[in-house]
Amino acid sequence: EITVTEPAIIDVAIINTVTGCTSDTLQVFMADARPDVDLGGDRILCQNDPTQTLDAQVVRATYSWAIDGVVLGTNRTFDIDTTAAGVFEYTVEVTNSFGCVGRDTIQVSILEEPDVTVIPNPTTGCGNDDGTIDINFNASGSYSYELSGTSTFGPVNFDGPGAAPTITALPPGNYNLTVTNLVSGCTYDEVVPIE
Repeated sequence: EITVTEPAIIDVAIINTVTGCTSDTLQVFMADARPDVDLGGDRILCQNDPTQTLDAQVVRATYSWAIDGVVLGTNRTFDIDTTAAGVFEYTVEVTNSFGCVGRDTIQVSILEEPDVTVIPNPTTGCGNDDGTIDINFNASGSYSYELSGTSTFGPVNFDGPGAAPTITALPPGNYNLTVTNLVSGCTYDEVVPIE
């Protein structure tokens, strides 16, 4: 048995201890042939953030990606799914052409986006600037919200759950509402039409 602790070139020959005969010497390169797989550090993202792609960074190999032990992909790269909040374990197993296997696992935490219900109320008639927007915060937490578009409003801080004060005196148009969780930094964006 030969134990190799670092890459080395070893001369190997077979010697018959009875006759003393030896075979030709063969040079063998000994090394750890497992693929070096590194997905980087753990990730913290917000729900519905743009996709981040993980890369096994090993070429000419086969790949097996899993989330919490469920195999879901076989390409070299794999996209992090941010649609659901929670903590997930992403694992890739890479098998190279020698049949050697390398693995890496990271934890991906998806923080929940603000949970709000937005209710637009139209103006009372042509030329009237009396549309309103009601915002209900459905979860506890500290938030900031602001409106941009034909008119602007905020930012205003609000501690949920509950109904924020109604945004009033809005002319017709499309408004961009941004709600930010002040602790996690995660945001919720919605285009709100006032007719």
